[in-house]
Amino acid sequence: MPRPPLKKMEYNGFSWDIQHRMKLALSYVNHVEDYYRSRLDPNERDEVAAGFREHYEMIAQTCEDSDDILWRLERHVLGNASQQSPMELNALVVLMYFFGECEIFKVPPTGWVPEAEMGVTT
Repeated sequence: MPRPPLKKMEYNGFSWDIQHRMKLALSYVNHVEDYYRSRLDPNERDEVAAGFREHYEMIAQTCEDSDDILWRLERHVLGNASQQSPMELNALVVLMYFFGECEIFKVPPTGWVPEAEMGVTT
């Protein structure tokens, strides 16, 4: 199964542009995995995941637009300072790691099929 599942991007209603950025960030997710594997504190990953999950849930209570939620999560990672493009990519890579681990955003129910695939037979 691809990580994160591409259907999860569609299920959450991300725009094509944001999905494209997310897919570009996927190739770097293994660096985040390597980082957490090398940490001396085995709880660090879970603590960070819990923080992202909590922040995501707080944002999602008042915002339904997935693109905007992701943007707000990027700002959470980067802080208030304006960042250059490479830093934004780094923040997105970290978020894609937790997206793939199903810590943030909704997971499609088993058997869910995107509208574009409905009625398509192979």
